[in-house]
Amino acid sequence: MDKHSEHTKSEYYSRLNASVDIMRLLLFSALPFRGHKESESSRRKGLLINFLKFHVEKDDNLGKVILKNALGIHIMTSPDIQKELQILVQKKL
Repeated sequence: MDKHSEHTKSEYYSRLNASVDIMRLLLFSALPFRGHKESESSRRKGLLINFLKFHVEKDDNLGKVILKNALGIHIMTSPDIQKELQILVQKKL
């Protein structure tokens, strides 16, 4: 594998691990992770996005690869992707 694809793969796993860790916490605590309106202009986003933003503040390297710095579906905040990840996480709990 070339260096570029290794780097892309590493970034993807960083995003995936951060999202799954936060989802596990929210699901274990029986908290919802989606908000009613999760657009950039919304002040009341879901808990998943708020926790991801908090996580980014604590880890600069993660901040370089998640949320607005991720491309397309790699943001991992769409309802469909969250639902798929939720199902996978619930199977592991």
